[in-house]
Amino acid sequence: MKPISTYFDYRQFLKDWFEAQKQINGFMSYRYMAAKVSMDPSHIVKIFHGQLHLSDAKVDDFVKLCDLNEEQESYFRLLVLYNKARNEKEQKIYLEKLLGFTETETAEISRDQYMFFTKWYYTAIWCALDIFEFKDDFSLLGNFLQPAISAAEAQEGIELLQRLHLVEKTDDGIWRSTDLNLSTGENWRSLAIQEYQKELMRLSVDSLERFPKEQRDISTISLVADATVLEECRIITAEYRKNLQRISNQCKNPDRILQINVQTFPLTSIKGAKK
Repeated sequence: MKPISTYFDYRQFLKDWFEAQKQINGFMSYRYMAAKVSMDPSHIVKIFHGQLHLSDAKVDDFVKLCDLNEEQESYFRLLVLYNKARNEKEQKIYLEKLLGFTETETAEISRDQYMFFTKWYYTAIWCALDIFEFKDDFSLLGNFLQPAISAAEAQEGIELLQRLHLVEKTDDGIWRSTDLNLSTGENWRSLAIQEYQKELMRLSVDSLERFPKEQRDISTISLVADATVLEECRIITAEYRKNLQRISNQCKNPDRILQINVQTFPLTSIKGAKK
């Protein structure tokens, strides 16, 4: 079974622990486990499937049941708090505590993956290396981005991308992006991407004053719609992104990096819907 420090969902940890115990102890069952923690077996099943959360009063019982040591117990309690967080701000606080909790290789990879989404310029640097000949002049790299970043921030970005194997230095001393993509299935990813998207939206607002019209294109449209129209908007947007990627891939002499944001959101409540 994987170490508890590799989990970002306490319910998945408990489910995996249960399955591992079944392999060791033939008597392990939902009924046996429920009796040990004084719960209804159906509640155990619902917790395993993400339909219920542990009550605060039951956390101690599961710590004892899983025979967690002090460090594992602290991590498990943080997991519960993270998964039960009531809002995005709380989630972010507990997530950063989890990522800073242990120094295992797996945890460091997760920490770096999370960090990748916390600053807009990590992606910008990654993309810029395809068109910018960078040989360790971090001031030059920082000034190439818009808005410009400091040399320290540029160096920090290169070091992070290198740890994630997204960039490498060639034999001639030039940094290039690799063919790898950042991929993770951890459930913190949606929170991290939300933060990343907020940064890009703020840059979009700033671009109205930072760039002349010839260098940007910003337009808006308001529509009357229903659920079917919303779904069609999603489909059209997905095709739009694919077409943009296609024409970018066919670009023969790229000389800049563009950021394209697409947002669709309600301006009103849904007519007739119960609040």
